[in-house]
Amino acid sequence: MALVNVQEKWSGDDHGVETGDGVYTQIRTSRRSFTVLYDAVGDEPYDAVYAAGIPVLGDAHPKDSDMTAYRKYGNAIGPYLFEVIVEYAGRNSPLLEPYDRGWSWAYNNEPIDKDYNGDPIRNPIGDPIIGVTMDIGDPVYVVTRNEGTYPKSWAREYQNSVNDANFMGWPAGQGRMLEITAQRVVDKLVYYWRTTYKMQFRSDGWELRLLCEGMRYWTGYLMPDGSKQLLAVRDSSGQIASQPQKLTATGTRLPEGAADVWLEFEIYKPKNFSLLGLT
Repeated sequence: MALVNVQEKWSGDDHGVETGDGVYTQIRTSRRSFTVLYDAVGDEPYDAVYAAGIPVLGDAHPKDSDMTAYRKYGNAIGPYLFEVIVEYAGRNSPLLEPYDRGWSWAYNNEPIDKDYNGDPIRNPIGDPIIGVTMDIGDPVYVVTRNEGTYPKSWAREYQNSVNDANFMGWPAGQGRMLEITAQRVVDKLVYYWRTTYKMQFRSDGWELRLLCEGMRYWTGYLMPDGSKQLLAVRDSSGQIASQPQKLTATGTRLPEGAADVWLEFEIYKPKNFSLLGLT
């Protein structure tokens, strides 16, 4: 048995489109019909489905590369003549779909050292009260989008970083990248990454804030080599103190009754959030 010819029928071509689950997602379907002619009897529809010239499963539609062949079947028209139907399905590129954007909240129970006025939380003799905590709520901006590759470079560079300039109306240092996660999605013969970015915002920033105090203090005198002369903090009896002494910003002893000095340290690296294209 030899193959005589394969011809596509104009009457068997159809096309359909419908709305998918995603925003602006279109699911498209199509069907093509072919005749397959042999010069003798063979395995009938089985041979026709696999005949040279019939699309292979996974082949793209000639008019729409987003659609691929996923099913084909044959039926007999005559002893040597068969019809083969090839069905296609696909969707518009997931990389072109709009981003999902939204806001949520993150609540954490965190230690605090000052009240809402900014005054330190201390007992009547001025000692800090340890163990005071408070529920703190921060807005979280969440963006989910489809990406062609896993954003491992973004994840390495941006997780646990803060914005280096105004972002989404929040000044520099107030937005912190929490996590960048991605789920691999396989869509027929192609795949993409459903990637989510989460950014938490706090109006007083993300600096590490510590009371300026220590077990040593600077006398204000510079040694001949230029180093600071440091002495141990002692109590009223002249013994080395068991509690730290409050200090000024330069390290000298803080005068009695003076306002506490707090040190702030930038612990999260600043990054340009605008490069991520998340707004």
